[in-house]
Amino acid sequence: MCRHLFLWLRSVSLSLVLAAGVHQAPAPAAPTRQLDTQLYTAQTNGPVTVPPWPVFRWAHTAERVQLDPFFALDSNCRSLGYAEIVVTKAPAHGKVTAEHAESYPSFATNNQRFHCNRILTESTEVFYQSDSTFKGDDGFTIEVRFPDGSIRVVPYALYVDVLSRLSAPSASRMAADSGQRGKIEAYFSLDPSCASKGYAIVIVVKRPNHGILSIEIGQDYPEFAKDTVQFDCDRQLAAATEVFYQSNPGFQGYDSFEVEVLWPDRYLRRIAYILEVR
Repeated sequence: MCRHLFLWLRSVSLSLVLAAGVHQAPAPAAPTRQLDTQLYTAQTNGPVTVPPWPVFRWAHTAERVQLDPFFALDSNCRSLGYAEIVVTKAPAHGKVTAEHAESYPSFATNNQRFHCNRILTESTEVFYQSDSTFKGDDGFTIEVRFPDGSIRVVPYALYVDVLSRLSAPSASRMAADSGQRGKIEAYFSLDPSCASKGYAIVIVVKRPNHGILSIEIGQDYPEFAKDTVQFDCDRQLAAATEVFYQSNPGFQGYDSFEVEVLWPDRYLRRIAYILEVR
C-alpha cells in the first residue's frame, strides 16, 4: 500500500509580510552554497541544514495551497516558539506567504520527538499561490529560522497544473488474474486521528499495453507500517482512491503502467507497476 508520511515539511504586501512573519531577503550577488552555509552559521551561531535536492509539490493555477508546517518543539512536545520564514529566492510566477497555525507534526521514527506526532501543536505554515493564468514549473527557496538559532534551507519545485518530470524510483511488482478485474492499489491521506484529509488524485502517465485501468473513489483498510502514528488507523475503513486493472481476455504475460499520485497536502510521487498476468 502506498502511504506517505513525510516530514517536510514573491513576497507579499508589507502588511501581510509583517503579520505572517515572512520576509523578503535582500538580493546581493549570489554566493555559493558553501559560502551561504558559512555566513549563516556565523550570523546565527546555530547549525544550518541544506538539502541536496528540492522539495517537490503540486498546485492548481491561482489556488492558494499549503506546502509545509514547521515546528519548534522540545522533547516533551512543548512549543519553543514559532519559526521565522525568510524568502531567499522568490518564485517567478507566484507568491509565498506564511501563517501561524496549529498542525500535526511528522517527525521521523528515529527522532526523539516522534511521539509528538499525535499532538496538534503550534506551527508556522508556508503557502504558495501562482499567478492567475500560469501553468508550468515554478520554484522558490526559503530559510526556516528556528528559535534555537538553527536554520533549514528549503528549496521548493512546484508543478502548476502540469505533470511533473519526476521518474519512478522503482517498480512495484504484482500479480493479476487474466481477464479479471482486480484492485492494484489504494491511496490514503489520513491525519494521526485517522480523519481523512481528502482524496488523492491519480493521473495515468503510461497506460498498460494489454489491459485497462480504472480510477475510483471508495473506502478501504489502510496498511500503515507499525512504526507510524497512523498504524492504529489500519483497523477502520478510510476514504481511498483506488486503482483497478483488468487484462485483455486471454492475455498472459507481463504488463506495466505508471501513475502520478497527487496527495491533498501537495506531495506528489510517480509510481510504476509491473504486473505478471496469469
